[in-house]
Amino acid sequence: MKYALGIILAWAALPAQADTVGMCVLAGTAEEACTCAAEGLAGEVSAEDFAHYDAIAAEFVKRRKEGLSWVEAWDAGVAKVAEEAGMRPNALQQQMNPVGSAHREVMLGCM
Repeated sequence: MKYALGIILAWAALPAQADTVGMCVLAGTAEEACTCAAEGLAGEVSAEDFAHYDAIAAEFVKRRKEGLSWVEAWDAGVAKVAEEAGMRPNALQQQMNPVGSAHREVMLGCM
């Protein structure tokens, strides 16, 4: 499954990263740096973790546009993706914590 997902992400790199880029841009970072960070993150974490993070980011961006706070939007994204993946939200959040840290680290190198 991870191999197949990795192939899909590699084949459709820009669309697969679009939500991670969008989340980064909402934080006030330039789109070029956000694209760089998304590409770097995809190489730092597993394809499964990147896919979960990107799906959470999609929900986060959607919920922020609806007026939810940063925390509420993130929590809603985690809850939705966890449900879709058959996971507990707190388990997915724990899995995503190092991914978020890696994203911030990669982003610093892109600025």
